[in-house]
Amino acid sequence: MKHKNSLIIALVGVLVIVVLVVVAVVLRKRGAVPQEEKSPAPAVRATTTGEIVTRAAVPVNVTVPGEKAVNVPANVAVPVSTAPSSPIYNSTHRTFEFKVEGGKFAPDTLIVNKGDVLRVKITAVDRDYDFTQPDYGIALPLKKGAAVSSEFGVSAEGNFLFYCKSCGGPESGPAGHLIVVPKKP
Repeated sequence: MKHKNSLIIALVGVLVIVVLVVVAVVLRKRGAVPQEEKSPAPAVRATTTGEIVTRAAVPVNVTVPGEKAVNVPANVAVPVSTAPSSPIYNSTHRTFEFKVEGGKFAPDTLIVNKGDVLRVKITAVDRDYDFTQPDYGIALPLKKGAAVSSEFGVSAEGNFLFYCKSCGGPESGPAGHLIVVPKKP
């Protein structure tokens, strides 16, 4: 009888563990359990017409870094300055500085809120490049050793691919991401 009770307790224990694992998997798929934050996957793919798709959905669990933010992944740009942009729209003016060198943008990811105004200062270190983001109509030539600045507002959410068009596009040249997240209330 003792052996039979021990066997029943062991089976119940195994059943409880299986149920907990199934519940955890279901909750994780629904987004109730935070998933590990990763860099966004490239939003690059060609359509049947050869057009490059440069916009994807906003990745989950993305945090907009503020000025002097710490514990930010190395590939994510921290703004060198932030200031209120519009009290009506509760937007922020964010200034970023980054470079392109050795065929890579560094850092290669900018994360901002929808409605923010961005000022980017990009320096081409070792040769001529360009900074292209077609969804926002940006095409900046970058001459070796020179810094170029541009200012623009971001009005649509998404994971927008930027790249060097003159280097062969996102599949062969430097590329990065402008992630525009929904504004939190």
